[in-house]
Amino acid sequence: MRRCLFSGFLLAITLAAGCADETEKRRAPAIAFAATTYDFGRVAAGAPVGHDFGFINQGDLDLTIDTVKAGCNCMVTLTPGSVVAPGGRGAIAVALDTSGQVGPQRRTVTVYANDPQRRATTLALSGEVVADVSARPARLYIGHVHRGEEISQPVTVLATADGTRIDAVSATRCCDVRSAPLAHGRHGQTLTLTVKDDAQEGPVDDVVEVRTTPPEDVAIRIPVTGVIDPDLVVSPDRLDFEVVAGTSASRALLLENGRRTPITGVGVKWPAQFGRAELQTLRDGVRYRVVVTLSDQLAPGTVDALLEIGTDQATIRVPVSAVIRNHP
Repeated sequence: MRRCLFSGFLLAITLAAGCADETEKRRAPAIAFAATTYDFGRVAAGAPVGHDFGFINQGDLDLTIDTVKAGCNCMVTLTPGSVVAPGGRGAIAVALDTSGQVGPQRRTVTVYANDPQRRATTLALSGEVVADVSARPARLYIGHVHRGEEISQPVTVLATADGTRIDAVSATRCCDVRSAPLAHGRHGQTLTLTVKDDAQEGPVDDVVEVRTTPPEDVAIRIPVTGVIDPDLVVSPDRLDFEVVAGTSASRALLLENGRRTPITGVGVKWPAQFGRAELQTLRDGVRYRVVVTLSDQLAPGTVDALLEIGTDQATIRVPVSAVIRNHP
């Protein structure tokens, strides 16, 4: 009898513990969105587009939004914060920049939370952006170019509305713009960019503005990005030697001209007491090699000098350093 009572007691404890475990397992946050898609319909280019994706924490523990990842041209705001109590509500506000966009659009936002049943939720914002004037491509990456170089990727600007005419296209800080009418009776122009001879070297962050009639206003702005490389490139940009006194050593560098116009009057200057510098023509007006040979008469110590390469475009100064060691 006692054994039966004891067995029953153990069974009751086991069942109670199991129920407690199941209850604990059921305790968790649970994110639930009212809707995960939103169609903003048809809007004019440049018009603001946005939507709040509302959600509620249907669980019985705090819901934590770990991170929100958005696509291009999107801004995301989380309200009221990253932690939402059980029964609490929040929203993911998604705003789309329609400037420079045209045609069907779809942007997605992924929400990562601590909901064990729904770690990631994808929200989608879609619709169509319409414009009287559009450009293909809407953004132009010119890559690495040199001054005076013509961009190989033309931009097609198309006027879609009746009576809209492209009136003017502005040059940018870095590029001149040439336009030509579209063929086959289409309303628009093809733009070709040429890097200005006095354009500043380095990264490009510029805009081509297209004006129309009517209205007499800027219809679209075409972002232009890329890099304008130096006309003359020397590699390596310095020479370093380490030799034993009484011996000689040579190092070489390349001079390359990136412009279509050939360079002329190429020459080198190097202090004779340190050795000699020899100019070799690999391709006249375009590519040269300069070989610097240290003198075997240099005393132990250090040498710091400048190698000068002169052209009709610029003079390039290359640092040269050497460590002359005693005989071992």
